[in-house]
Amino acid sequence: MIDVDSSEFRLSDVIMNDLLSFSLPDFSRSTWVSPETQQRWHVKIAKAMQAWQAVELWSTREGMRPGCVTLVPPSKMATFLRENTSRQSVVLQLEKLARRTSFQTTSNEPAPGEEFDYRVAVVRRNLAQDFYAAWKGREDYYIGVLLGYPLCCSRFFAECWSRGIKDPVWEMSWNSVTSGVIPNECTVPSELNVFWRWTGIRAVPHLPCSFKCPRSLELARALLDFGSNFGLQPEMATIREVLSWPLNWSSLHGIAEINSPILRATMNSVATRTKRSVCILGSSCGHGVAVARTLRVFGKGA
Repeated sequence: MIDVDSSEFRLSDVIMNDLLSFSLPDFSRSTWVSPETQQRWHVKIAKAMQAWQAVELWSTREGMRPGCVTLVPPSKMATFLRENTSRQSVVLQLEKLARRTSFQTTSNEPAPGEEFDYRVAVVRRNLAQDFYAAWKGREDYYIGVLLGYPLCCSRFFAECWSRGIKDPVWEMSWNSVTSGVIPNECTVPSELNVFWRWTGIRAVPHLPCSFKCPRSLELARALLDFGSNFGLQPEMATIREVLSWPLNWSSLHGIAEINSPILRATMNSVATRTKRSVCILGSSCGHGVAVARTLRVFGKGA
């Protein structure tokens, strides 16, 4: 049984009035801070990314979550169907997407002759019809609910997406501070740090409504434990460690910059009139365990 909450989420006028009417094409560029850092972390990051993809799929196959969405190359489709179709679950082929070479917030149909991947959903059989209808109807809220995302986060995502906000990390930060005054700061659990998702490093499959969402935190910790128990302990430890690092994110006129201990990156984001910044303070505790961090939010306030 999937609960559905019909209440609505509304972004504040402060956020909406700062948006510009254009959006940049998807792009992302990154550089390592040093060759030594690249040598140490490149493989670890890649293995953690692959492990997280496995956790999203396996947790669905094992019945921990009602569904997940993933990409499958044509050469592996037959094997994927065989491994993920059972009396409990079914694979839904949703669409063909042009193959991505970097992180993107939007998707494109492949041109004739262009390499592509299938976007598929693995869902419980009793939810398959409802999910397919929600997907075809572009009902983002119900898609999130049927995938097992918290209701609050599904509402948040649907509202952001309908307003063209494809990178809502500042909106998440705004929701994390309670006084409605910017600049501000708060303490947040590092498991909900989604600033690394462009590398594939994350601990939740969705975008939380805030960095303090208790339901998202519960899911993140359960998935990390699930991965560790399924033989992916080193990769889950890498995810925990990376998410606990200090980080600076800023965005202006649709271009975001990220500064971290190992990487510097630029990518497209939400186009705004004023500069927005989020700073995660602290350092890794040294044991691969995610701990609470201080989140500082700067930008246009009320």
